[in-house]
Amino acid sequence: MDSSNPAARGEGRDLCSSGCGFYGSDATLGLCSKCFRDHIFSSHINKTAQQLASIVGSGKKNGHIGSKDSASATESKKKTKQSCSKCDRKVGLAMRAIKCRCNGVFCAAHRLPEDHGCTFDYRTAGRLLLEEANPLIKAEKLNTM
Repeated sequence: MDSSNPAARGEGRDLCSSGCGFYGSDATLGLCSKCFRDHIFSSHINKTAQQLASIVGSGKKNGHIGSKDSASATESKKKTKQSCSKCDRKVGLAMRAIKCRCNGVFCAAHRLPEDHGCTFDYRTAGRLLLEEANPLIKAEKLNTM
């Protein structure tokens, strides 16, 4: 193998600068691939730790880390209503996953908008959806002689 590349012939190759015994490369700061990966990983962790420390430090200066509204919002998301909003009948897991647009959970008897007196205006929502999907295109009038 007559190659003009000295690295391919084994000349001028340096060992890993961390001392693991493998060959290093100039592209990887004189480290082998494993040591270079560990170096990048540790530097990334250090940067993230510094960013988190600055965020936590700034939170302590303000007196609080998170707002009370966000904490109450997460609590309300955890608690799902287990009964129908209309008749207070117990609702199964499958029906709890399906919510009406008026933000209510209903049993099978009251799941349709007509059955539970839904306050959501489906007609207006449909019109707005159609207007967005089909914009009005109007051409300019031609001048006639």
